[in-house]
Amino acid sequence: MIGLLFGGLITLIGIVSVFFPNSSKILGIFTIFLSILSVIGALGGFLFGTLFGIIGGALLMAWRLAPAKVKVASPTDVEITA
Repeated sequence: MIGLLFGGLITLIGIVSVFFPNSSKILGIFTIFLSILSVIGALGGFLFGTLFGIIGGALLMAWRLAPAKVKVASPTDVEITA
């Protein structure tokens, strides 16, 4: 039962991180924390779930948004003469 709870929370954290990428560092910490706790509560999905959770949390912590590229238009003739 507790394994389903931890797995559901980790899945929910993954979905939330897609919509709020600026908070990926704290969400990654929570993911790693829940993955380690799953070893105690539910044998960590036979340890594969723990490993995948720790790797996913580490990737979440390392996720950085690239700066948006802004395309600058050249001035037109109307803007130059004005």
